[in-house]
Formats: sequence, C-alpha cells, structure tokens
Amino acid sequence: MEVVRPFEERSEEMGRRSMMKDAKKYASEFGLNLPLVHLQPLITCLTNDLKVPVKKIGMWLKTAVKERDVEELKAEGWQGRLLTERWEDQEVGYECFSWMSEWKTAPTHTIAGLQELYQQLLQTKVYHQKKTGTHTSEDNAAVRNTPKPLCENRTGKALWDMPPYAEHAEVRNNRTDCTVIDKERKKVVLVEMSCPWVSNREVKCAEKTNKYALLRYELSRRYPGYKIEQHNNIIDALGGSSRRVKESIRQLVGIG
Repeated sequence: MEVVRPFEERSEEMGRRSMMKDAKKYASEFGLNLPLVHLQPLITCLTNDLKVPVKKIGMWLKTAVKERDVEELKAEGWQGRLLTERWEDQEVGYECFSWMSEWKTAPTHTIAGLQELYQQLLQTKVYHQKKTGTHTSEDNAAVRNTPKPLCENRTGKALWDMPPYAEHAEVRNNRTDCTVIDKERKKVVLVEMSCPWVSNREVKCAEKTNKYALLRYELSRRYPGYKIEQHNNIIDALGGSSRRVKESIRQLVGIG
C-alpha cells in the first residue's frame, strides 16, 4: 500500500485516472467526505461534518443508497406522486404492504397474480395498449364460481348483493354488498367493499356510511333488540387500507 499510495496520489495531481479520485467521487455521491491523506482514512458526513466509523461504512452506504433511490422515485411522474402520497398518509395501515415478506414460500403464480391485479387496478396507458381485451373469464375457473344471492338456515341469513326487505319507500339505498342476519347473536351486519383511488379512500368510507344510514335505521325497526353494524372494507387501488379495516376484519372473521 505504501508503494501504491504515492503512485495514485501522483496520478491524481497530474489529472490522470486514479483509484483515490474515483473513491472520493463515489463517496461524495452518497454524502461522504473521504480525504485519503491519513494512514487510517477519515470519513465524515458532508451535511453535518460528523465522523463516520470505518466499521459502519457499509451500513451507512446502504442507508444512503436507499435514500437516493427514494428521492429518485419521488422525482418520477405518476409513480412518484402516488408513492409520496402513500408515505405521507398517516391513516394507512403499513402492515398491508409487508405481509408478503413473511410468506417465504409464496408460489410464483401467487406473486404473478398479485402483479396482474396491481396492473389492472392502476389502469395505465401501457396496460390498455398491451393487455386490455386479452383476458377472458374462461382463463380463471374461480371467476365462474359466484356465491348464491341468498343463504338461510335456522341460525341466520346471508344476502349477497341483494336488497333486504324494507317497509318504507324512502329507503332507496338498500343494496349492500353483503348483509348477514345472525339470529343467535341478535346482530345484523352490513358489509360494504370498495376499491377507490389512493386519495379517495377516506372519502369513500364516509360516503358508504352516510349512504346506508336510513337502511340501518329501518333494520333497527324491523329487528328490535338486534345490534346493527356496518363494516366498510375500503382498500385503495395500490393495496393500501386504513387501520380500521384490520379491526373490521378481526370482528367479522375473528383473525388479524
């Protein structure tokens, strides 16, 4: 190293290519000052002039690379605007983005299916040009299996996209996505689902609640003593959901 150092320093002074010069330039791109004049290099941060331990330089560079990628992503067109709005959303439940990282053995077709849904929901120009019209319902057997509009037994009744009986004509909005009448627990549950745009998630939730206010009142009169609940499961076009959705799913199916 004692032989190489003078040679590289001389090359740098004469304006030729030098490993030391390249190292300084590389470090400056990540906010580091790297003066290679000591036996032990002294690395400092350009923003606050703090010393960076040599043993932690790898962690520092990893963080700097991540921050640089984030800034580059923010500067992009539609994707930058969408993700910036998502990062600044205080109501979003961040666990809805990390669940796939816990599934270490996720099948390839599952990941491919999620990517397909992501592209369909975004509705970009490229998607319209390349994929619109190429998919049919016959490609997926699950699409052909739809739930029955009415299921009923001695313990309850479930209506799927079917209006419950209403005595008053004022109740025009009475067609919820799913209505469950639990006779054992004396509870009527209205379930609404929607997939709005990113910035419209909270607005859509309020709209659903106000839309079926008269229906909830009518059901409370039709089923005296029953508890009337409405759950709005709103998941936006990029897969984001508020923390209320997780609590709603936990109440509905007992998990989460």
